Amino acid sequence: MSRSGWTIGIQGLLVGLFLFSTAAFGQTRNITPFAQADTSSPQATLRTFLESLEQNLAVDTKATLSILTSDRLQPNATEKSMEAEGDQAFLRGLETMDFSSLPSGFITALAVEKLILLAEVLARIDIPPLDDVPTHEAMKAAGETRWRIPNSPIEIVRITEGPREGEYLFSARTILRLDEFYASFSGEPYKPGSVQRFVDAFRPHTPFETLFDIYSNSIDAWGLFPIRWLLNMPAWLLIHIFGVSLLKWLLLLVYAFVGYSVVRLTRFICRRKGSQPEWRLFYSGIVTCASPSIS
Repeated sequence: MSRSGWTIGIQGLLVGLFLFSTAAFGQTRNITPFAQADTSSPQATLRTFLESLEQNLAVDTKATLSILTSDRLQPNATEKSMEAEGDQAFLRGLETMDFSSLPSGFITALAVEKLILLAEVLARIDIPPLDDVPTHEAMKAAGETRWRIPNSPIEIVRITEGPREGEYLFSARTILRLDEFYASFSGEPYKPGSVQRFVDAFRPHTPFETLFDIYSNSIDAWGLFPIRWLLNMPAWLLIHIFGVSLLKWLLLLVYAFVGYSVVRLTRFICRRKGSQPEWRLFYSGIVTCASPSIS
């Protein structure tokens, strides 16, 4: 391939990656801070997470099953309203977690997955009654700043600095190791609760048998396909290569091809007009537009 061909190819790939990341971001929940989460003690934080998760899953179940049992491919106004209500509950759950251990540029992409993994682990272990979880006063009297769910690696700690100082959050170390914890506990059956009810409700509509699998596969195409299709994708499209499904790799190739075509068309038009495209300004625009999706 000539030098010019390599240049066009690289430019096209950059455009494709921009479109790819923008599409992915468009299907990521908006992580708006301060979603009215009570994190004043380990008890309050655990209660907030569990109640937010239960509300989110209940609303999402109702909205999604309403779509799946109809002849429609897309949600109607009522279902969209329910999804928005579920998102607000989801945000409260996110506010109970310390994401400071995650790369700052990928928090938006990783935070939701981490919440799902935490929900998976909590759904498989014995959680003490909330009245037995320490309050702030109990923690202060004991001189403790961290509390661990008995017989588990899940910790809630008091933040000692920064904008969230004084709050009790699922610790940064816990969040960082959730993939490892999920791998350890994934063989355990679900305890009775909101996650089990959610998975049971979807069994007639999908081959996926865990909350994490349902979540990860229902957003695999970033809104390009109706959810009823995503929940019944052929198994070979869901094979993971380097942690990414084959479906996503194929979509990346499509976006790269579109980007390549855009660059070729831009060069053709500029040659016809006797001008040169300002690629420096073009790339600056991409960085400016893409920055919200990676921050």
